[in-house]
Amino acid sequence: MTWPRRVPPVHVTVDCDGEQHTISWRRGALVLEGHDAAADEALVALGGERPACLEVRRSWRLGYIEEEPPAPAAGLVRSLSSVARWMSGGAPRPVVLPERLRRLREASVLHTWGRGLRDRTAGTETQAAFLDRAIARRVRDLIAERGPSGVDIEVVVAEAVAVEGRRVAVTRDWLTRVWVPGLERDGDGVVLAVAEDGTAAVVTWAHDGDEWLLVVSG
Repeated sequence: MTWPRRVPPVHVTVDCDGEQHTISWRRGALVLEGHDAAADEALVALGGERPACLEVRRSWRLGYIEEEPPAPAAGLVRSLSSVARWMSGGAPRPVVLPERLRRLREASVLHTWGRGLRDRTAGTETQAAFLDRAIARRVRDLIAERGPSGVDIEVVVAEAVAVEGRRVAVTRDWLTRVWVPGLERDGDGVVLAVAEDGTAAVVTWAHDGDEWLLVVSG
């Protein structure tokens, strides 16, 4: 798996047994900084209480992304949460991941399914098309939230960021460079890309006579 190498390490703090413990993610691995996970799992198997950090790790492994049952139009990734709940069997319901980890897990699910580890009989779309469609839907929903109702928007994944009228193009690395770090919102605009120097390309709505258009800055 190569895509995690492009994502900086993530650190979150969890209230665990009355103490603040750090859980870190780096280069694809989740690390419980305050635990000997193997020893703690052995204690749990003998009837001990499961520490909160281990519950976070369990949710991560199950791919538990959303707390609420998915709506009919929620899409594939959020629907995976119901699968994760089912996979937990008789164990307690998985906990909701801390937000930064939740975003990261969602991105990893998208990449995994986009690599083709899904039922090939479910459809004929290519791996790249699956990932591109998920990214385009996410960007389109973010832009629509900030615009007038009933206005059509087209979002595609392309080689370069571009905005023309109500058509927006983003690159595939939007998922890891913008969505995972939580940079997708900028005031009334939506971030389409972040350059190496931190400069963001932001799209906002503008009223041009009788028509609403999208404009990009940065």
